[in-house]
Amino acid sequence: MFLKFSRNFIYYIFLIIILFLFVNSLLYTTIIEIKGEHAIYTKDNIILNLLSILIAYFAGIFLPKIRYIDRINLDKAKKILLIILAIECVIFVMSTALSPGADQLTVLNIAKDMHNGKFGAFKHGGYAQKYSNQLGIILIMYVTSAIFGGGNYLSIQLINCIAVLFLYKSMSKLKDNSAYQICILLAGITFLPIVFYANFVYGTICGLALSVFAIVNAIKFAENKRKIHLFLMLISAYFAVMVKENYSIFILGISFYFVLLFFESKWYKFLLVSLSLIAIIPLQQSITLNIMERIVNQQIDPPMSKIAWLAMGFQNSSRAEGWYNGYIESSYKKANFDRDAQEMMAKENIKERVSYFKKHKREALKFFRHKTVSQWNDPTFQSLWINKIRKNSIFEQSSFIKKIFSNCGMRITTKYLNFYHLIILFGVLMFLILNSDKKSLEFCLLYMIFIGGFIFHTFWEAKGQYTLPYFTILLPICVLGYLSIYNKNKLLNGDTIK
Repeated sequence: MFLKFSRNFIYYIFLIIILFLFVNSLLYTTIIEIKGEHAIYTKDNIILNLLSILIAYFAGIFLPKIRYIDRINLDKAKKILLIILAIECVIFVMSTALSPGADQLTVLNIAKDMHNGKFGAFKHGGYAQKYSNQLGIILIMYVTSAIFGGGNYLSIQLINCIAVLFLYKSMSKLKDNSAYQICILLAGITFLPIVFYANFVYGTICGLALSVFAIVNAIKFAENKRKIHLFLMLISAYFAVMVKENYSIFILGISFYFVLLFFESKWYKFLLVSLSLIAIIPLQQSITLNIMERIVNQQIDPPMSKIAWLAMGFQNSSRAEGWYNGYIESSYKKANFDRDAQEMMAKENIKERVSYFKKHKREALKFFRHKTVSQWNDPTFQSLWINKIRKNSIFEQSSFIKKIFSNCGMRITTKYLNFYHLIILFGVLMFLILNSDKKSLEFCLLYMIFIGGFIFHTFWEAKGQYTLPYFTILLPICVLGYLSIYNKNKLLNGDTIK
């Protein structure tokens, strides 16, 4: 009873969210201004969007005619596509050669300073103390700095290129289906935001790759109960959370997946696995903190209160509703750098804001709608913005790269990604309507992670780059959605793709 209710509940919540995003993608587009990072909500060309959906639908019907790939060497075809993806990523990174800025530059410089015996960032009021969620990525950059040299951001960007390959190779293993695997790798080549984020000297791409690898091994462990898959799942989950704590949502989703598996199979060890995954999150934080305290030879005080991020998520910003507005820092300063005082202040601000929303329901509805579309309906997920605002610090960029990031080039790329964004959501809807496995636990796992990310960023700090990882895990569902269109039409001698 619980299992059936859980499947249906997860499925319908996910369906409602996808429908909401699909309608908004059909009618509107969010554009992030380069200067000021302001979100602008523009009306879309609904005729062109409907035409693109129609083309995508018929592509779903005729797409499986590429089934000749079943008669060629699949491993060779996959290797060729992975090579193309690798070349695409490396060329983009090497030809742009963008230097990091903001938090990226800060954590990179802290890692470099650690090798020179400078630990000021770890003192009370320092960056690493206030943002202890960054300790994991700082520790990793400390290690890479020892190998490649302090401040060598190009090494991180090339590691990101490897992570992109790892991401799509892992994603292709979710289904043992040649058409699916080829389409996923093609999506990796054509879905540009992930490639563009290879320049991002942060844990976004590596954390996503590790999280998807954890998902794949979780499903494999559920199928065959081999210990190697359990080990790979746990170790990848650990490092995913280490490079970026937001991937805890992925890990919690996998944890609840094993709870559902327990109710399906009654095998108690699934519960132990679930608890192990939950334990990884505080365990990683504790181990990383202890290692960092040993390296810097000092105690690192507790960070700013996370409630402050939640409070900021309820506030207006010059960027968009619920986006960064400096409240985290200003409230900490106002509280005289006292975490407990800041937390009390943040809780009071949340109460005031909730009370205001209760009295002004229309404004509350507008606030959360704008907050949602500002981060979910930007088809670039700020991938153009993050590259445009950075400086090239090595050499002059090629004319080709300059054209991509010119005003005209960005308009064309945004239009292309806008159609892609809509087509992905349409594919997901087709899967949810047509596929007979739509309520299976392996897909409920992906639904739960997406729902978790959607709810989290509805209330937490909003930003387009934060939602990209969750949108990316829609790709497997989207591909299977278009294959489901083919199966429904049975064009090829009444046969279907399994």
